[in-house]
Amino acid sequence: MVAITFTEKAAGELKGRLRDLCDSRAEAADSEEERRAWSLHRRSIDNAHIGTIHGFCSRMLRSHAVRLGLDPLFGVLDETRQQLLARETARRFVLQAVRAGDAPLRDLVSTLGLEAVVSGFSFALNERAKPPVHNLYASAAAVAARWQEATNAELEAVLRRVRTDPGLLAAAQVLVTVRALRADDKLVPYQEAILADLPAAFDPEAEFQEGVGAWLTIAGQRKPGNAGAGANWPDDGKAQVLEAIRRLQTAGAEFLRWEPADAELLRRSAELTAAFHGALPAALEAYAAAKRELSAVDFDDQLLLARDLLRDAPDVRGAEQKRFDQLLVDEFQD
Repeated sequence: MVAITFTEKAAGELKGRLRDLCDSRAEAADSEEERRAWSLHRRSIDNAHIGTIHGFCSRMLRSHAVRLGLDPLFGVLDETRQQLLARETARRFVLQAVRAGDAPLRDLVSTLGLEAVVSGFSFALNERAKPPVHNLYASAAAVAARWQEATNAELEAVLRRVRTDPGLLAAAQVLVTVRALRADDKLVPYQEAILADLPAAFDPEAEFQEGVGAWLTIAGQRKPGNAGAGANWPDDGKAQVLEAIRRLQTAGAEFLRWEPADAELLRRSAELTAAFHGALPAALEAYAAAKRELSAVDFDDQLLLARDLLRDAPDVRGAEQKRFDQLLVDEFQD
């Protein structure tokens, strides 16, 4: 069995509780043989696989260090040292690339400044365990396409939500059913302008772009203020229509967040992002080389290298599966 704890302190406490349990069982033993058995169990706790996930992975890496190109006696960088090394590596990498005439990186530095670019690479090195660091795009066109894909996904989610919102559906119903007693009331044009876009705004069968366009149009309509006369509407009809228009325009304003930015700004941003993505693999390798020089790994290396070892080496995976029947994870939610 492997027992994974959240901290080394928790691992020590768990081992202590197990020792206490063995002691109590030994004291209550009915025979010398049983007592010796519990004493033996107690001594074996020191070698039990109880510790953090990093400790478990580190044990595996040291056992297969040669095939991984690691020093079996590798050290583990603490968080502070790791972050310092990542930033030092990022700065050295950027400066060397600029001096070597790397045009995309020179463009990045001249546009954003040295410190901003160094910070960007340092952040990526620190966050390399997360999938986005590996979702790289080789060209500005690919970056722009990914941005558009992400934007459309956000817009589709908002569109689904507003089309099924009970309050907004009720507001639309008010505009459809509450009509002025006089066609020349000054609120009527505002009502009619919104009504014209309601079908596409709420129809789930309407095309995506048509639906988004309808909500953008609703948001862009002139606000009625206090237009209209209450006497020209049944009961509190004017107030109902004004409130319905307000609610619908407020909902439409959500779509304004995704209106296309300046085309040149988008093009330039995509170029710079592609330049960063293009250089990131080399920056990651520079960081790995810096750690090899120190015969060290960081916390993420322990997890990532162990994962890759189990995934890519069937013999190692099979040996671990035979060795351990059960995996106990303490504080799993953390």
